[in-house]
Amino acid sequence: MSKQVECVKIGKHGDGSLRRFDDSPNWISCYSHHGKQHRESTGTADIKAAKRWHKKKLDELSADRTGLRKFIAPMAQQVTVGNLLDDYTGDIRLREAKSVDKMLAHMKPIRAHFGNMRAVDLTADAVDKYIAERLKAGKSHATVNRGTMILATAFKLAHRRGKC
Repeated sequence: MSKQVECVKIGKHGDGSLRRFDDSPNWISCYSHHGKQHRESTGTADIKAAKRWHKKKLDELSADRTGLRKFIAPMAQQVTVGNLLDDYTGDIRLREAKSVDKMLAHMKPIRAHFGNMRAVDLTADAVDKYIAERLKAGKSHATVNRGTMILATAFKLAHRRGKC
């Protein structure tokens, strides 16, 4: 386990801090968003550059508070739709749902289309385009609706678990 070597408070109370640990030369930016603490590497060993990086991150948080731009936590940026579908698959198997095979069959085209997309990048327009493509391919409305329902449920499960 790494040991903290140095800590520099930034600004007033609530503005976070920069920390350096013995196993890395780079500064780590520590800040809080919606009551949850986040730590990100600034990617630099220079204190001035690290302070600029931290200030930029605080500006992003401020823009989120004022409603100008949504802040996306570092871990949420890495979650893909495929990860959400994997979690949902594990959940339905854990709960021993009766129609697991049918759900997995409806999930295949969703995974093929959206699987590698970051979950935070999925928009209503992208889903609408997917629906139009599936209907154009001759799939019934019920089949397409089952797939989009699975996608929505996977997002709700992830939201309940704090993943996105």
